[in-house]
Amino acid sequence: MLTLCIAGGFRITGRLSLGGLEKTVEGGFFRKGKLAHGQVPDLDDLWADCESRNRKTLERISSERPQCEEDRDLSYRVFEKTMDDLKNGRIGELIDVEDFDISTGLLRHRFGVGEAREAGWKVRCIDNYFANGVNSYAVLPGHVFHDNLDHMLSVMTWLAKEYPDSLSSLGIIKTDFQSAFKTLGVVECQRWLQWIAFWDPSVDRVKVARTYSQTFGL
Repeated sequence: MLTLCIAGGFRITGRLSLGGLEKTVEGGFFRKGKLAHGQVPDLDDLWADCESRNRKTLERISSERPQCEEDRDLSYRVFEKTMDDLKNGRIGELIDVEDFDISTGLLRHRFGVGEAREAGWKVRCIDNYFANGVNSYAVLPGHVFHDNLDHMLSVMTWLAKEYPDSLSSLGIIKTDFQSAFKTLGVVECQRWLQWIAFWDPSVDRVKVARTYSQTFGL
């Protein structure tokens, strides 16, 4: 299941898949745990409302444009990270908002949040799936679970028994796959949801870009 999702892309909303890494809840559940009882909202309604929702998103971005030095610094940090996404092929070319047909895709507001770290403040880009309504259409099949140390040890024990001549030694290491979610694609039928809108402080106006992978969302 997980392999199929990685190969074909993950859904952003609607009936979601967790790649088989979940404790199933019969009928699924909505955001905040409300049981879905097998119901899934019609995404055609969300598609039909793109233009209206996009206008509200763009109005919000313009009304929240940077006013003080601290806000401008944050907007520059978000812009720099977005340019890194462009350089790494995670988003398409920037588009002036006037050149984007707001009836053809659903925009989400990208903004920045500062996180206190030992080395100083780190800025994380957040794509707002809550404000544009995407989250309210999502139905989760269950609660995500992660393997623990006992699971890993049992797998290693099994490998040692099954392949005694091939494996001279086994060990566990800890590593961090940085920005792993950015390597995961989106299922083709939901790529109309893959648009971000953000404030470009270099020209003091809103820009739009298509994203090609999963992003850190709210």
